[in-house]
Amino acid sequence: MRIRICRNPISLTYSIFCCSVIGVAYATILILMLRTNKNFYKSRSNEILGKLFTLIEDAIVRGQKDNIFRKDLDLGLCRDLLFGTLDHIMIPWIMFSRGYDMRSLGVEVSDLFVNALRA
Repeated sequence: MRIRICRNPISLTYSIFCCSVIGVAYATILILMLRTNKNFYKSRSNEILGKLFTLIEDAIVRGQKDNIFRKDLDLGLCRDLLFGTLDHIMIPWIMFSRGYDMRSLGVEVSDLFVNALRA
């Protein structure tokens, strides 16, 4: 999977959400199979996930420097908040075949997340 790096920290949130939901098969493998296996955390896939976490943190820092986001944010907490939200939405989507419109949810999640960080 290739992730386009967004210059705009607000756009990055939506891009991450959309990239995360490219396919139910990939999401199933990542969320339900790989991440629950302790060997995953030694794998190349986990390195890629780490790079995604770094992109999120870098986007938040850019937003802070541009006075878009508050300066008192805990980067790890922000990252965990976003990914916890994705997990919470995607697990029922996978396990119970919920008919979510993931792109619409991406807009709403992005809005909520970005507005929570705004200065």
